[in-house]
Amino acid sequence: MDLQEACQQAAEYAAEGFLDSAVKLYQSILQHYPEHLDAQAGLARLLLQADQWDVAHRLIQHILATHPKHYQTFLLLGLTKEQTDLPKAIAWVQQACDKGKHDPMVVFHLARLWFKYSEHHEDALSQAFSAINQAYKHSPQAPVILQLRARILRDMGNREECRRNLKEALRLNPRHLPSYLTLINLEMEDSNLNETLHLLREAHRWCGAHPALASLEMSMQTMRGHWDEAAHSAHRLAQQMPGSFEAHLQLGILHLLQGQSTQAEEDLLLAHRLNPQHWEPLFLLGQLHKHMQQYQSAFRFLRESSLRAPERWQPLNELGLVNLMLRDFDEALRCLAQALQVAPEETTPLFNTALAHFKNSDWAEAQTFCEHLLQRPGLPQPTREATLLLLQQMEVHDE
Repeated sequence: MDLQEACQQAAEYAAEGFLDSAVKLYQSILQHYPEHLDAQAGLARLLLQADQWDVAHRLIQHILATHPKHYQTFLLLGLTKEQTDLPKAIAWVQQACDKGKHDPMVVFHLARLWFKYSEHHEDALSQAFSAINQAYKHSPQAPVILQLRARILRDMGNREECRRNLKEALRLNPRHLPSYLTLINLEMEDSNLNETLHLLREAHRWCGAHPALASLEMSMQTMRGHWDEAAHSAHRLAQQMPGSFEAHLQLGILHLLQGQSTQAEEDLLLAHRLNPQHWEPLFLLGQLHKHMQQYQSAFRFLRESSLRAPERWQPLNELGLVNLMLRDFDEALRCLAQALQVAPEETTPLFNTALAHFKNSDWAEAQTFCEHLLQRPGLPQPTREATLLLLQQMEVHDE
């Protein structure tokens, strides 16, 4: 394999999701060609993706010193800002695109960052779609580009075109794990169980064991009510990959669903130790402690969860309920207001806001929120019934 083929193979490994193989190949290239820019840049991108910031930054500083005006340098500078300043990251990568229009993967990263930004700014979705179409025009047979294009199309509501792109990506490369994961999630959302099972089998056949696949498989078994199979799969994955965050998180969820509090807490704490920055184990631990009426510890877990995922309304909603249990009405209302700011269309924090005002004997505010809730189109029946019951209780107090 010559140098160009080796770099291409490493890039393909990275695109397929086989990061360890890509890192090893880039490192092998750099042992023989230590100043090869594409290998340096490729390795730096993977190190950033793996959160190995110190090693990545040392490598990026070297690239910056030796190739200060190269488009790959601007790309790396953008990627270093991705976690802390997304608009700045987009600006750097846009400069990389201006200098490296010939490289579809640079435009791919611009599309990816715009897509990430669209979680907070809807207008960014059209920018992401424009960029990914530009990358697709230059490289219509790159599975990684097709997969991102599919995800953007899904968020734009075009699920059929999303499916077509994913299936094309898998036709071109049946080992492209990210496309399997996206397509399996799509079919699960649409309750296409037979297609989901078929895709899981194909993904295992082509990609082998992988924590993300095992997690989807466990979710599928749980959806079908096959608790024992789901638990067996989770235990097997935990044995095969004792450092798997997904396995222990899923085991914790299964134990929670089965009412096995002690085992659930053990697995969720282990999942938290394996991935301390992830919000979900802390959120579930907070819910568990709230259920056990251990409100102070529930408060600590939920507060930490909300700090790790400020874009999620669920921890803030649960934090509001815990403050309500602690009779800290002002803090409860503050948390619920934050939850509604994050997710203004969600009815659960809206109902809990009415409940908090009711518990605080603020009848007029509680009634206003209840009436606003009942005007929501498509209000789930259980929420409607709970809201009407709350209004009835207010009428009793008025009498």
